[in-house]
Amino acid sequence: APDRAMLPGLGVMAEFLGHLVHDRGQVANFALNQRLVALRPDEIKACGRVVAVAAGDDKVGPVRSVLRGGYVTTLVTDEDTAGRILETEGQAA
Repeated sequence: APDRAMLPGLGVMAEFLGHLVHDRGQVANFALNQRLVALRPDEIKACGRVVAVAAGDDKVGPVRSVLRGGYVTTLVTDEDTAGRILETEGQAA
């Protein structure tokens, strides 16, 4: 867990399909991402329709990062989480 605690300090805000993603939506350039046996985010992005489901205050940053990366086309969430995402996106702009 100490390694995971360092990730926000390195700009990592989300894990998408096991891949570490930076705040602005780019896949982080870490060796861990190269060793994964999973679809890459760009491969999922090419599917056309990608639905993500996430809710809760702890998901606001990660969801925002994944949305910024353009990896999902549809987000299913609750009203409070959606409001916080929009609120924090307005602050980041």
